[in-house]
Parts: sequence; C-alpha cells; structure tokens
Amino acid sequence: MKTFISITTAIALSTLTIYSNAKEAQVKEPLGSDYIDLTKADSAQALSDYWKLVQHSQPQFPATARRKALSGCVDVQVRIDNNGRATGYKIAMSYPEGVFDDKAVLALHKWRWSPTSDNKERTPVLTTVPLNFKLVGSRNAAKAKEHCKF
Repeated sequence: MKTFISITTAIALSTLTIYSNAKEAQVKEPLGSDYIDLTKADSAQALSDYWKLVQHSQPQFPATARRKALSGCVDVQVRIDNNGRATGYKIAMSYPEGVFDDKAVLALHKWRWSPTSDNKERTPVLTTVPLNFKLVGSRNAAKAKEHCKF
C-alpha cells in the first residue's frame, strides 16, 4: 500500500511540475524589445523568414472539453528565443475562453524551431501560433467555426 501511495504521489508531483513550469513560462520574462515583433498586422515580415518548425507535438484534447463536446481554438503569442525554443507565452485569443489554454501552452513548450539560412544571427522573434481543437459533432460547432475559422 505504501508503494502505491508513493507512486501515486510521484506521478502527481511530476504532473504538477510540468503544469507549473508551463504556467511560469506564461508569465516569466516580460516581452522585450530585443525580439522582432511579427504579431503586428502591418508587419511584412513572416516567421518563415527567421525560423522553421522542426519539432512539434499536437496538443492533447482536454478531457472536460471532450465530455462537454466542445471544439475551440487558442492563439498563443510566443517568443522564439535564439535557441529555437518557445518562451514567454501569452494567450492572445481563446474560444471558449480558458478551456484549451493550458493544453495549448503545454504543447508549445515542446516545439522547436531551427534558424533559416537568412537568420544566421538566430534573431529571436515574437509570433502568434494558432492551435485548433476540433471535435467532430461538437455541440458548439457553429460558434467554434465562426470564432476559429475552421
């Protein structure tokens, strides 16, 4: 019984650590001027001019959203640092609000980018990454389509 409790506690603590690291990244490091801001509507520059995505993982679909039959999306503003890692997360838009945010940030934490040949200086950028959570037969399909542009 002690072994079972120890294992359960270890799993719970590791999950909590991963979750809290993602939450810390969300508020850690204020967005600075040392990053090129690609989020502005008038910006002619594109992420592909600086970085190419080389590793990504699909976000997990939240169990509560699945039970409630919800679809949605999250636009995450994220800095890609000079090592090609996502840092400094900020939720720019979320529908339904707050439902998919944590899973989106946890997935982005695993993504990696490689500098393009034009980005020899490994210039960090601020960009927006859209993540969709689409469930076939969701009860909010029409509103999700409207908000998320599926």
